[in-house]
Amino acid sequence: MRIKEWGVVGLLMLAGVSVGNAAESSLRAIYPAGGRAGGEVEVEVYGSKQDGPYQAVVSGSGVKATFLGKKTVKKSDNKGRQVAVPVVDVFRFRVVIEKDAQPGIRMFRLAYARELSEPLGFEVAGFPDLAVTDEKETVAESVRVAEMPVYLNGRVRTAEGERYAFMAAKGAVLVAKAVSGVLPFNGFVPALTFCDANGQPCGEVTRYGAADAPISVFEVPRDGDYGLRITAAEGVPGDVSVYRVKLGELPLITSFEPVSAVKGESLNVRLSGCNLPRQRIRLFTGGKNSAMCLDKITEGAEKLPDLCFDLRESGAVTAAPENPDFLAWMTPASLNIPANGSTTVTVRLRRLNGFEGEVRIRLDYPPLGIACSGGVVPEGQDTCRMEVFTDGHRYPRTVFDLALTAEGDANGKILRRPVIPVRYVGEDGVGKFREFSGLAVKVVQVVPQRSAPKKR
Repeated sequence: MRIKEWGVVGLLMLAGVSVGNAAESSLRAIYPAGGRAGGEVEVEVYGSKQDGPYQAVVSGSGVKATFLGKKTVKKSDNKGRQVAVPVVDVFRFRVVIEKDAQPGIRMFRLAYARELSEPLGFEVAGFPDLAVTDEKETVAESVRVAEMPVYLNGRVRTAEGERYAFMAAKGAVLVAKAVSGVLPFNGFVPALTFCDANGQPCGEVTRYGAADAPISVFEVPRDGDYGLRITAAEGVPGDVSVYRVKLGELPLITSFEPVSAVKGESLNVRLSGCNLPRQRIRLFTGGKNSAMCLDKITEGAEKLPDLCFDLRESGAVTAAPENPDFLAWMTPASLNIPANGSTTVTVRLRRLNGFEGEVRIRLDYPPLGIACSGGVVPEGQDTCRMEVFTDGHRYPRTVFDLALTAEGDANGKILRRPVIPVRYVGEDGVGKFREFSGLAVKVVQVVPQRSAPKKR
């Protein structure tokens, strides 16, 4: 499962558009935002409700989260005694990850008695994890990195940020890459700066993707002590400015050629980047699409977020004009549906290459008792509302997945595209957004209001 990187909304402006009965509880951050397969980690989840959840729901298999209670801090009472005081809206969970759990980004949601929260990203990985603890007293104190590759987990609480120290050998090429899929929902984006032993920025550094998914590449000039400083490139430092950074001699693909091919063709692709075990890869395009070709080319390596591969129709002599197409998004990324009731979602299109046709939205193999109405984007328009409702079939304390498909006719060719759930940064729903790979749904019991007893 995968969460795509941040993007600019462009045509997908939600200003002034209600999302109906969206999930009211919006999680802000989770720390640490990942863990190693075969291990367990205690995490803090920053929510927006003062009452506690009864469980966490993690997408996919092999990951289980157990609620431990609210986070507490030690404070002195009026008699000078140290007492544990709960922190508002911060909940603790123990996350156990099975050894064979599939690596990648999972969707982490809180399930309240009558509500399912919007998701956060949580990464399952195969590398060791290093998390900065609250015991680190000063910003000047560096955290020592004993082994690489490693995931660095921390929070940028001050303008000075966090510092990591490590030994490196001459000629090594170190890559530091922020995991964008787990960034918090407060606009925070980290900046990654390699430094010498005195804390001065190194000159042998190349930076990529600084706006959304920063990557820094450091060619070590000599043996010695070095450091990595993580600060805020965007957003305000604080407890919820959570980062997760992958550090080590990571294979990184910065470009490749050719960047296109004809369907059914077999070709050699030349790779450019650093720490690559081979410079060429043999690509067989039969039975693949453009995304599958890109996955094959970059398999086992990190890549720049803007890399793409174009697989053209067979028989094309020259590059043909791009075919009419569309992309579809929806909000919210979690649904709370009252039993015998409904909730409203907003579907938005981005029309590509002159596509102007009508698009219809449908549920894919919904559970018994779940249906939808509406869901038609008229010709030439970019948005519609649709209702998802239940007919009385109930799922007490159950969270399940739904998928929607958008279908349109482009010059006699039927196009079917997944409707991707998104969550927006900021309160106004305008600007950056994150795409999720799954839509979660909870059917909630509505408790009838009791009337006050009559006085006699």
